[in-house]
Amino acid sequence: MAHLLDAACEDLVHAQQAVETCVRGLALSDADMGSLQKLDVATQTVAAVTTVLRNLISLPHPGPADGVSMARLDDGVTLGSVVRALKGTHAPDGSLPAGTIDLF
Repeated sequence: MAHLLDAACEDLVHAQQAVETCVRGLALSDADMGSLQKLDVATQTVAAVTTVLRNLISLPHPGPADGVSMARLDDGVTLGSVVRALKGTHAPDGSLPAGTIDLF
């Protein structure tokens, strides 16, 4: 599964690069900017979930009474929505103002 996610993430990165080339120098509407931001978030999410899966695979096999360390599971994950999902809190992250986009 991790290899499939790596391949999907690589495809998303290539799609971002193609989009960047296409939109360079264009004035984008708020809706278009929102769509581009969703592509970026999707790419980051796939990368973060891949990291979580690789962290999970690397953990020693716990027994039935053992827990999984959240610190080890989310090690290297920088996307707040994925960390919150692991912790069971799904509150939206308001750190990115509407209309803001980081082109790839």
